[in-house]
Amino acid sequence: MRLKEIFKTQKEFLRNFVDLETLSEADKIKFTKEYILSIHRELGEILDTIPWKLHRKNEVSKSEANTTEEIIDCFKFLLNLCILWDVDDTRFVNEFERKSNVVSQRYYQEFVKVISKEDKVCAIDLDDTLADSDEHFTKIYNEKYSTTFKSRQEIKEANITLTYESFKEWYRESGEKIKIPVKKGAKELCKFLKEKGYKIVIISARPYQKHNRIFSDTLQWLNDNQIQFDALYFEKDKHIKILKEIPHMSFMIEDDIDYAKQVSDLNYKVYLLSDNKLENENITVVNNLFDIIKLKINE
Repeated sequence: MRLKEIFKTQKEFLRNFVDLETLSEADKIKFTKEYILSIHRELGEILDTIPWKLHRKNEVSKSEANTTEEIIDCFKFLLNLCILWDVDDTRFVNEFERKSNVVSQRYYQEFVKVISKEDKVCAIDLDDTLADSDEHFTKIYNEKYSTTFKSRQEIKEANITLTYESFKEWYRESGEKIKIPVKKGAKELCKFLKEKGYKIVIISARPYQKHNRIFSDTLQWLNDNQIQFDALYFEKDKHIKILKEIPHMSFMIEDDIDYAKQVSDLNYKVYLLSDNKLENENITVVNNLFDIIKLKINE
C-alpha cells in the first residue's frame, strides 16, 4: 500500500463518522479536539506494550507486534487530522520535505556550529537587499484590490489600515514569498563572498514565529534562486540578533538606513543599498549589489 492508497483508505473509513462535504469550521475544530485526545490515549497505549517503568521489573512482556499496532493507531488518527484540514498525500509529502529542510537548517546552524570565532562572517539583509520584496508586495496588492500603488510605503500612507493589515496576513500565508523576484547581483554577490572565504548569514525581520511557513518559504526561495549562505536568522531586531550571535562580524549589507546607522554606531562596517548620499565613515553607500563585488575586489 502506497501513501496515496493509505490516504484513500483512511478517508473512506472516516466518512462513516464525518460528512467531509458539509464540514464547517466549527466541525473541524470539534473533530480536531477529539482526534488529539484520541492520539494522546493511543500514545499511552504504546507505553503499555513495553516495560518502560524504571522502578518495576518485567511488568510487561515486550511485544513488537503490539507496539507496532499501537503506533499505527496513532498514525491513523493523525491521518484523520490531515484529511480534516485538506492535507492529501501530495501536500503531505511536500510539507514534510519543507519542514525537514527547516529542521535540518536549524540543526546545522545551532548544533553543528557552522560558524566559529575564527571565521570571516558577513550578514546580508533579505528583503529589498537580496529579494525584490517591496515591488512584489505592491504588485500582488494591486492585483488583489485593483489599485495602482507604486510602493508598499504608498499603500501604508493611504489610510487603509484594516485592508493593509488583512492583506499582510494573507500574503504571509499565501506562499507568495517564494515567488519574490531576486535582486540583480544577489546570486553573484553571495557566490563571490563564498569564494573569498566568508561565511554568509542571511538576516530577516520576517515574523516566522507567528507564521510558521515563513521559515520554509524563505529557505525554498534561497535554494530556488541559488543564493549561497551558511545560516539564516529571523528576529524583529535583526541587527541586534546578528551582533549578539556573531560579535566578530566583518560587515553587513543592508537597505534600511536606520538599521545601517545603528550597526555603524557600534563600529561595524555597513554597505548600504541606497540612492541617497550619506556621510558616515562606517557606511559605504552603493547603488547595486555588483558595486559591492567591485569594492571587495579592490580592497
